Amino acid sequence: MRIGRADFQLRRVGLVAAVAIVLVGCGAADPPGGPTTAASASAAGTIIRTTAATVPSPDTHSPTQSPSNSLTPPPVPASSNTPSTTTTDKPAVSTTSSGAPPGRPPSPPSSPSQPPASRLPTSNSLSAVGATVSHNALCGGALMPYYWEIGDGAGLLAAGSVGKDTTGSSVTATTKLSIASASKWIYSAYVTQLRGGAGRLTPQDVDFLHFTSGYTNIEGPGSACPRTAAPDTVNQCLQRSNPQGASYAARNPADVGKFYYNGGHMENHAGQLTKLGNVDVNSLGTVMQALLGQGVTLSFTEPLLSGGIRTSAQDYALLLRYIINGSLAIRDGLGTHLVCTRSSATCNAVFSPIKEAWHYSVGHWVEDDPTSHGDGAFSSPGAFGFYPWIDSTRKYYGVISRSASGSLTGEQEGYASARCGRLLRRAFMTGMEQTGELPSN
Repeated sequence: MRIGRADFQLRRVGLVAAVAIVLVGCGAADPPGGPTTAASASAAGTIIRTTAATVPSPDTHSPTQSPSNSLTPPPVPASSNTPSTTTTDKPAVSTTSSGAPPGRPPSPPSSPSQPPASRLPTSNSLSAVGATVSHNALCGGALMPYYWEIGDGAGLLAAGSVGKDTTGSSVTATTKLSIASASKWIYSAYVTQLRGGAGRLTPQDVDFLHFTSGYTNIEGPGSACPRTAAPDTVNQCLQRSNPQGASYAARNPADVGKFYYNGGHMENHAGQLTKLGNVDVNSLGTVMQALLGQGVTLSFTEPLLSGGIRTSAQDYALLLRYIINGSLAIRDGLGTHLVCTRSSATCNAVFSPIKEAWHYSVGHWVEDDPTSHGDGAFSSPGAFGFYPWIDSTRKYYGVISRSASGSLTGEQEGYASARCGRLLRRAFMTGMEQTGELPSN
């Protein structure tokens, strides 16, 4: 059985912790030997509160210890396998909001220039998050075990591991998981970078990336693109058919112009409009990393652009920091080209796995349903529970990392993570513990 959560309590030296909220020091690192003690808190960051689980290894978070946290820019890819939208393999040259070509983003700061407390929205932000993790039922029970993290463009601000699985293991920042539909945000970031900026996405790109293209045939139980003998590629996957006999590569005229959440959009986009279609699955992650930034590490369990990525919270958080800093061009595309997603008298959407009337942008959701106190955050929950987000001000990010068996046709586990994650976000932004099922107004 999964263990229950202990209430948060003030940290005592020598306590074995299972959930830790860590305020990261200004460029300082926790010692490699373990959690910070009271004597070393001023130099290495402060553990504000703890409960009873394993503290994530501090050296995986410090900006000064991990190359993946240095936020150095990605090099311009030189590989002949790098996809292109034209006849070349080089990304289009434009500029991001930070003024540098998207193929070579500027280097964000490697460590904050201010004390961490000054980077928080309120003086009570961390205690409010801790109380919400500890007491709100939506962040416990079936959601465990999971790892959560909140940070800004300069790095990590707070994090914790909650609960353990049946083997006694916790989910940490470096735990690699299949992230399912959280892959969609990564693919859209890649395409935007490849095009040379959000403003250079073509109308055809947009139709594919916000799921109105009509390519809606990837469905059925199990893996959509199961591993095969080489070559194992996107284009080979597109030769498959769904249980109803419809080809993955076929377009459904009745669905054109209507939101339909389906992996077929991105798979056909990659096959038709980039050179990823012929890249072997074992090289797919490496090719994409070349444009996403130094230190970002991902791999594919199957050649499915919309759902095949395996990565860690640490790597995804690095990508989110690149977005916040404007190093990735999709920052300017957040919340653009919105489509409605819930069928109604005023919306012609066909299918959405989310139970609320969020809108969909290029490869990510916008959580803006007023009936659930939506705050306009950008996110991409995955079917197994991985949930990354950036707040509406584009200043803070967060991740909930977990893997659970969800519905074969829906995103229930991702939605469950989103319900907890948005409470943590509201607690962090307002400095108020969230006690209900919906964020406070």
